[in-house]
This record gives sequence, structure tokens and C-alpha cells, in this order.
Amino acid sequence: MKYFLAVCALLTIFFLSGCGSEDGFTNQPAPAGLLQVLNAIPDSPGLIVNYENQNVGFIEFGESTGFIQVLPLVTRSLRITSFENRTETLLVSRDVRIPVDNLLTAVIAGTMTSPELILVEDVPPEFADEGTISELRIIHAATSVQTSVNFHLTENDAPAGEPTVSVPLNSTTELIRSEASETSRLRAFDTNGETLWDSGIFPLAASNRLMFVLLDYFGPGDGKVRTVSMTSAIAQNFPNEVITSSSRFANMISDRTAVDIYLGGTLMAEDMLFGDVNQYQNLEAGVYEVTVTSANNIEDVVAETTFTAASGQFHSIIATGLGDSNSVLGTLDDLRRGSTSARIAFTNTSPSAGSVDLYLLSSGQSVDKRRADISPLGSPGSGDVRVGEGMYDLVLTTAGSNAIVFGPEPISVSNNGLYRIYLTDSAGGGEPIQALPGDEFSTNF
Repeated sequence: MKYFLAVCALLTIFFLSGCGSEDGFTNQPAPAGLLQVLNAIPDSPGLIVNYENQNVGFIEFGESTGFIQVLPLVTRSLRITSFENRTETLLVSRDVRIPVDNLLTAVIAGTMTSPELILVEDVPPEFADEGTISELRIIHAATSVQTSVNFHLTENDAPAGEPTVSVPLNSTTELIRSEASETSRLRAFDTNGETLWDSGIFPLAASNRLMFVLLDYFGPGDGKVRTVSMTSAIAQNFPNEVITSSSRFANMISDRTAVDIYLGGTLMAEDMLFGDVNQYQNLEAGVYEVTVTSANNIEDVVAETTFTAASGQFHSIIATGLGDSNSVLGTLDDLRRGSTSARIAFTNTSPSAGSVDLYLLSSGQSVDKRRADISPLGSPGSGDVRVGEGMYDLVLTTAGSNAIVFGPEPISVSNNGLYRIYLTDSAGGGEPIQALPGDEFSTNF
């Protein structure tokens, strides 16, 4: 009996040792389909992507999921929901069935009151060995242009010529085949021939399939649309597109009379008193040296840093600190409005407050009973919250605790509004902590 058991054990070991070897069983990847989802609704909050009962992504406007592997050849529900005021709401849904190895791209288009899904299914591409052809597809999902948009794909230095393709709103083209080039350029025009957008120079690689999506644009300059390129990981902007950047400057150093702020050696803000915030100023995208000095004394440097002005973005450059410990905080300012909510940005420049947890409490709520809206909000630091219109109590606690260091301070907001609050020390430095109104908080609360 012992001999029999020993033989069985040896045979088992021999069999297992063959699994996964060259001559034995090799694990094969399970068949799958691919799903990618882009949020193109201009007035939306962040949207939740659900595939059947699985949460597979959370995407803000202009963002996409990466490629998501899903079970193929079965019908599943693609559900898009929003989460506002602690309530999840179904926005739009569709039953989908993705064949093996196919890619389904879902663009969530329209508006919050009239959403729709643009679905594009692509089979795996087949290109000739050492071929020179690239394939691309274009989707028009920009609600600010209700008419068709004419796209012109050319060499960088060539005239626009005749349209490569004309795309109606919330529509997609068939696959467009084009010769690959390192110096391609894509331009969009309205039906009157006015330029809407210009990609600048970009590479169109051979044996590659691309998808470009025209979106609404909320950045600086006169443009109202922008095109993103879908990749396997993200939706990304064109690196050389012709779009400006814009920055404003603020002084939140509570114990200095006034400061000057220089950008790349150019005086951008002069004699700024504590609490001053100037207007946005357009500037060329790029990397700049930021220098904060005492007012009218360029030799007395208070703080300095390097700042990147991103194409198509608004920024705030804020001098902050206390005594001899000062710094420069750069923030990315999202000025896109939401039809179903207000956006409130909070900038913490209070050394006395330090790192805090921030709460916007409805009537009857307390910090003991719910999670913070921003946790933590460092000093210096910035974050924003979307809430439905109404009255709230602003409360700050020491980060990680329920010890209140500010508030409750009542504030009132309306849907579609853009608000900002600067948390600072009192004039001269130290407590009590102040909440200075900014943007559409035109007066104290």
C-alpha cells in the first residue's frame, strides 16, 4: 500500500512539473473584448462608468478610461452615472456586446439634460509589413458648434485645401487612410470657413490607428473647441496645438506690506497688498522662473520657484508664507461651469491653520457624522468641491481629527457658479484664520 501511494505521489509530481514547460501545457490568455469610454459632456461632473455591475472608471470632462478588458460575446449593460450631493444618478445606459479582440469606444456626448452615447466598434487593424499607411477616425462631440465641422489633414506647411472630411455633431467618420508623416497637421473649420482649432505639427505614425475627438474648450483665448487624441491609456492633447496659457497673481503673505511678482524676469504684478488678486493675463505656454520680491525692491527676494504655464489652462500663482518662510503656490484653475452644481475652489495659504480637513455641511450636519469634502488640504495647497446650489456651513478641522479650527461659516452658492475661497492668516500673521472671498464670491459671506 505504501509503495502504491509513493508511486502515485511521484506520478503527480512528474505531471505537475510538465505544466507550463515547453512540451507541456501552456496557459493561454482568456479571450477578451476591449472597452474605452470618454466623457465629452461639457457641463458634467465626474462620471462613473459601470459595465454591468462592475465600476470600471471615473472620468472628468475630457478624460477617458484606458483600454478595459471585458468578457466578449455576451450582452452587458454599459451604464453611466453621476454622483452629486452624495447621490448616484443614472445618466445614460446602453446594452452592448463586444466581439473577441474588438475595441468598443463609447463617447458620452450631449449635455446633462440631453445625454447620448456615441458608440464606435473597431476590429483589429491589419497593416502590410513595412507599410506607410496610417488610419484615423474623427468624432465631433463639441456642443458649442451645432453645425458640421470640416477637418483638413495636411502636411504642416501645406495650405488647408479642400476638407478631408466633414463631420456633423455627435457623429463619427469611417476610417480615413492617410500616408504616414512626421510633419502632419490637422485643422478644423466651421461651415463659414472660420478656423476653430489647429493641431500644429504632430506625427502620424505608419501602421497605426488613431481616434480624434472634437470637444468643447473652456481655457484661455478665443477658441471654443479643442481636439484630443485617444490612446490606449488616456485622452491626450496635441503637443503643439495653437492655444495660449493664462495666469493671474495673488499675494497671501499676511505679514508683508506689499510684494512684486516677476515671471521670467518680467514684472507681472506690482505693489500687491495682502489679499490682492489680479486678473488673468494670457502668456505663451512654457516654463518660467517666478520671483517674488518686496515691493519696488527687486534685490529683496522673498520667494522663487519654477512654474510651467500649460497650454490651454488657467493658473493662479500665489505668494504665501510667514516671516522668512515664504513660497510660491501654483494652482490649475478649472473655469468650466456645471449646470447641475456649483464649483468651489479652496486655496489654503494659512501657515497657522496648517493641514486641515474641509467640510461643507448642510443644515443639521456635524463633522462627527460624515466624511470631509477635502482631506487633507495642506498649507499651502488647493482643492475644489462640486455641490448643488444652496446654503452650507464651511468648517475646517485639524487634519485627521474633529478639532474645529475655523467655522462654521455660512456660504451660499448657485448651480453653474464658479467660486473660490482663500484661507489665510489674519493681517500681520497668526490667528484667527480668515476666509477671503474670490471669483463669484464678490462680497464677504
